Amino acid sequence: MMNNPVFINQNKEEFKYERLNIYCAGSSQSKENKCLLSIRRLIEALSALDEPGFLGWQFSINDEGIESYAFSGKGNDVSPEDFNWIFKDCASVVSDEEPDDNSNTEDIKNAYAIIEKQTADQHSEKPCYSESFSDITQIIKDSRAAFRLIAFKESESSDVKTAVIIFMSGSISLRMKAVLSIVFPNTGIKAIDNSIDFSEAYSVDNSKVINGCAHILKELTNLSEGALLNNSLNSIFFPDNELCSASIEELGLSLRSLNCLLRAGVNSIASLQQISDEELHSIRNLGQKNISEIKEKLEKYLAQKEEDNKNAESTDYMAQLSELIGLQNVKEQVEKIRALARMKKEMNSANPDALPIVLNMEFIGNPGTAKTSVARILSGIFHEEGLIKESGIIEVGRADLVGEYLGQTASKVKAVFQKAKGRLLFIDEAYSLLEGYNGYGDEAINTIVQELDNNCRDTIVIFAGYPKETEQMFSRNPGLKSRVPFKLEFSDYSESELLEISKLIAEKKGFEIKKNAYEKIALICSEAKQSSDFGNGRFCRNLVDSAVLSFAYRNFKEDGSKSEFILEECDFEYNIKNAEERKIGF
Repeated sequence: MMNNPVFINQNKEEFKYERLNIYCAGSSQSKENKCLLSIRRLIEALSALDEPGFLGWQFSINDEGIESYAFSGKGNDVSPEDFNWIFKDCASVVSDEEPDDNSNTEDIKNAYAIIEKQTADQHSEKPCYSESFSDITQIIKDSRAAFRLIAFKESESSDVKTAVIIFMSGSISLRMKAVLSIVFPNTGIKAIDNSIDFSEAYSVDNSKVINGCAHILKELTNLSEGALLNNSLNSIFFPDNELCSASIEELGLSLRSLNCLLRAGVNSIASLQQISDEELHSIRNLGQKNISEIKEKLEKYLAQKEEDNKNAESTDYMAQLSELIGLQNVKEQVEKIRALARMKKEMNSANPDALPIVLNMEFIGNPGTAKTSVARILSGIFHEEGLIKESGIIEVGRADLVGEYLGQTASKVKAVFQKAKGRLLFIDEAYSLLEGYNGYGDEAINTIVQELDNNCRDTIVIFAGYPKETEQMFSRNPGLKSRVPFKLEFSDYSESELLEISKLIAEKKGFEIKKNAYEKIALICSEAKQSSDFGNGRFCRNLVDSAVLSFAYRNFKEDGSKSEFILEECDFEYNIKNAEERKIGF
């Protein structure tokens, strides 16, 4: 006979733990099937043990997320690879860390076991998958309970038995009893008594345990995706699996493909990644053309993600900032904001409940003054400091935020903030929100104000635009202005800076600029600066592109060749007066 306290008490000496990272795995039906297989494999694996022992799964839910563990008896030869095989469809081993003390010590005052009812209710032979079923994860969180499934066998030849135990500091609530009776039909709840033979008193029919625990595991995979849980636990982020929180909307799918996936319960990149070809073909109204599109865009997204991660690891963002020509006041301000970001990280670590220090910003400047470039650099800096979970910006404009009919604008704004959660959101030409005929710009700004408050801890927003127009926008809504504490002013470039920018652009295109062309470029830039629509850095890019076209015509209009790619004075011709009329596509 096995020692009862092994199963009843939280005796760490008898257990070998492996911490699990739970993740989403496909459509709703697909996740249900895969979770069922994982729980079934857990029980089947025990049958293969050459000696008496036990295997199990335990979890608890707190404000930080899900604490999930697989465990076995220390005397049993069960490796992390074995647990990875058992839970391969919906969880993976991340460490051999033991559970937190708050769910695993003498602080646990009460333990309850699910028991078979003496008389089965003929109307409840199968689990009832009602809306109340999903309440189990919220109830476990509210009760600060630890939920444990144990599969055990008492001798090499004996059958595998299963039990479900709930550990908690207080007494079990009526609502938990009610929901557990739905999850595990024809069962009741009984306080554990160490004097009773565990295997006889607390074992439950294996099929009930498999079905009930599989559905609980499915609810946990939904939770790990960041799904709302009765509006009290949302957007839990697991750093070991960032794709769980990335929406499939980021793939840029056609409307038909996107809607078919969403209706099938596929909401995240990670869940889509787990779907097999067979499951993809089984999704209703999803044709072969849509499937090909989904596969192609998913492959491109994952490849780009991998490339971005490699680049992020090797990128020196402050070096990138210092390489930008001019912008001295902006660089000094960024240095200060970086120091503030480090302080914010330190304060959050010491006191997570303190009011957040908001880092939303206003970027003011004329076109071509590197506002977007600086935003990307800031995104990398904030990511390095741990203030946002991903580098790279989400860039949006008026069309992404303002709807065409009543009620559409608020939902569009909220969708943008959901997509940008944990990132830097860059609203370009923000003043344009108030332009247009339908008057929905004010609704957009009011919703933005709400979302700034809702996402103040993990999302940073930059409003970019021209000085005068942006100031008018902020004066329209004082609540918006008060939530954007930092203002960076991007001045127009001087003539010498424009010349340096032109040289840099030419170098990046593989060209040199002959020294005799410098004076002409400076003269062209001086004249261009007088124009009301002068584009600063963009003007330089257009100027160099025009020079490259001239060079190509001079040297390659016939089957020519050139060993030196040097732009000369004659290549730089730019008619300032007619520039607006010509617009030849540069």
